[in-house]
Amino acid sequence: MLTYRLRHSVALVLMGTQLVGCHHWVASPDGVGTLAQDSVPKLRLTIRDEFRRVTVMQPAVVGDSIYGVYLGGAGAMALEDVSIVEVWELDKGKTAIGVLGFLLLTATITATVALVVVACSDEPPNPIYNFCF
Repeated sequence: MLTYRLRHSVALVLMGTQLVGCHHWVASPDGVGTLAQDSVPKLRLTIRDEFRRVTVMQPAVVGDSIYGVYLGGAGAMALEDVSIVEVWELDKGKTAIGVLGFLLLTATITATVALVVVACSDEPPNPIYNFCF
């Protein structure tokens, strides 16, 4: 049987992998002004003429360009080429639903295991629970 620590670690890893699904891209109403307000770790830019999206890590606005780490490496892009700026944000609703679902699943599994343990104990047999080995 797994130790408590190992079970706890596995549960945390599985829960952490599910939290990625709780994020989504949100169009910034300020455009590139978002960068001036606070540090944003990741942006998605839609290029005006090419209609393609570029993800920028660690973006910074310097003059009339956005500097950051792009897929091919570090570089810069002119602000005038960008039509839409999107920010990677946590979706609180999806996160709450995910956490509640996880808790419900955990409670269901715990109740099922408890019922099987009680049914298979050394108490006098109950004819309803004859599935024990």
